[in-house]
Amino acid sequence: ETPKPVLSKDPPGAEIYTEENFTLSCGFGGDPAGWEYLWYKDTQGAALPNTDSSRTDGSSYTISSAALSHSGEYWCRAARGRGPFYSEYSNSVTLDISIYRAVENLVRIFVGVAVLIFLSVILSDAFWRRLRRIRMYCTVTGEASVLVFFGTLRAAQSSSGVLLTADPPWSDMFAGDTVTLTCQVTESEGWTFIWTRYTQGRVTQLHGSSGEGGSVYVLRSVTEKNSGMYQCEAVRGNNREFSNFHNITVWASPPQAVVVTDPPGSVMFTGETVTLSCDIKGSGWRYSWARNTQGRLESLSASSTETQQKHTLHSVTESDSGEYMCQGERGQNPKIQSLPEVLKLNVSDDKPKPVITHDPPGAEMYTGERVTLSCVVGGDPAGWEYLWYKDTQGTALPNTDSSRTDGSSYTISSAALSHSGEYWCRAARGRRSFYSEYSGSVTLDISVPPQAELTVQSGWTEVFPTERVTLRCEIQGSSTEWMYRWYRDGQELPVGKADSSSGNGDTYTILSADQSHTGLYTCRGQHKKRGFQSTICSAVKLHVLRKIPKPVITQNPPGAEVYTGERVTLSSPPQAELTVQSGWTEVFPTERVTLRCEIQGSSTEWMYRWYRDGQELPVDKADSSSGNGDTYTILSADQ
Repeated sequence: ETPKPVLSKDPPGAEIYTEENFTLSCGFGGDPAGWEYLWYKDTQGAALPNTDSSRTDGSSYTISSAALSHSGEYWCRAARGRGPFYSEYSNSVTLDISIYRAVENLVRIFVGVAVLIFLSVILSDAFWRRLRRIRMYCTVTGEASVLVFFGTLRAAQSSSGVLLTADPPWSDMFAGDTVTLTCQVTESEGWTFIWTRYTQGRVTQLHGSSGEGGSVYVLRSVTEKNSGMYQCEAVRGNNREFSNFHNITVWASPPQAVVVTDPPGSVMFTGETVTLSCDIKGSGWRYSWARNTQGRLESLSASSTETQQKHTLHSVTESDSGEYMCQGERGQNPKIQSLPEVLKLNVSDDKPKPVITHDPPGAEMYTGERVTLSCVVGGDPAGWEYLWYKDTQGTALPNTDSSRTDGSSYTISSAALSHSGEYWCRAARGRRSFYSEYSGSVTLDISVPPQAELTVQSGWTEVFPTERVTLRCEIQGSSTEWMYRWYRDGQELPVGKADSSSGNGDTYTILSADQSHTGLYTCRGQHKKRGFQSTICSAVKLHVLRKIPKPVITQNPPGAEVYTGERVTLSSPPQAELTVQSGWTEVFPTERVTLRCEIQGSSTEWMYRWYRDGQELPVDKADSSSGNGDTYTILSADQ
């Protein structure tokens, strides 16, 4: 079993801060000798190299001064030998490096008051591990005295009292916009402020104006160069506090308004309710709507929403046709305007009538076939839902196990006789469901597939060894539309070197018969284009005899010596012919079956013997032979 190392970290806690040291250790149970260790971060592909701040040393990986970039998921793996042989990857350890935060609580005292000066710095466990002893400085009002204190501090969760806000508060800005960033400290005064912008790996120091308890940084007429993450740092003595981040993305040009309609499409119909919606990238936009009426812009009222983002037309008529424009603006000084969007709306008084078709397109459809009805609305098909009806236009068809609505199509996965009938479709769209006209009707007439018919071209089903036998399978109608499959005793027959099928498979030829070809033969057709199968044919039993018969020749007069002038007759006994009076060889239990044996010429001169599977049949109570024995009757057939 391939060994799997165990990965651990030191310090073991969840919190690790920038500039801390920490070590990852990789270990085995059992014998650790001879192993070298590989380290991986965020992916198990390429091992980590040694760098200035992180180094591999035996079974440990040490980061001497943690940075935010060291955050991630780590694994280790061991290798030894020349191969080398690798262990499995260890469990993963996730490092989350964060920036240290401290909170100071300052209490003022005055001269002449005998009180203990108390100053507490709330630190995290991780920071306290680094600073075991902390020196604290306090100033007493009125006298410049300094108190030095050494001691142990209680660890608690860090917090920040510096808040960065933006006016306007949007993240997406456009060239020419003005934004004011404000940094405020909620506790006391005496702070100085540093502004920083982080962008694509670069750090830029900025200079804002400071006032009582805060600082302001103003970006006037912004450009793309002003994009980035902004942060404020408050500094007082040895204490440094960091604000939250504010992201600003500056776009070079005003955004384009985008107008869409509900229901979708550029053609509407009389009576529909149409809602125009306008969307502009970013926040804080004030929307306005106008309509172009014969070259004159007419302002439109919008919905009651504060942003006026939508304009609704109730029960439209042809007079509502025209060009509609949306534009947005935001800010005051300067005021930024979006690029307008113009939508051309056409209202038609003609209610649409969909067209229904079916596939396969022919008039004949059979059980088991897949049938698809399609419904199409002319013009703009967007936004329509389709309803389907059978035999009546009252209630729409539901989805079932065998038939399902999918967009503009209705599919019957396996047609049955019950699917026969008259079908319509119609379309609906909009929240209040505007309906189209009903389509024309399509009639489906589902019937049972035609039955194949099997014949033996020679006419007889008993054949001799080495004989050539050809079977033919036919389906009434166009035989070129079908492919055929052949079966013997229920098993499909392959086309091989010994047995061959020719043309489109409607004939199956046994080149040289033998005992293995004895059996019940059936066939069925499969439609070339539509894939459905015909009904299987009635079986034909082919029996290959054990050997080829040898004729017997007799001579009259008998004897080996014949003299010149004598009359000699050579004859061969006639062959008996067996027929089934009913004409079919497949019978059902209890049926009466009569077999007839005939010899050409005078049948009264012959007596007959009957055999089954080579054994002579006696005459008993169940089976009887009548008259002179030329017929054999099975009174009640069984297995």
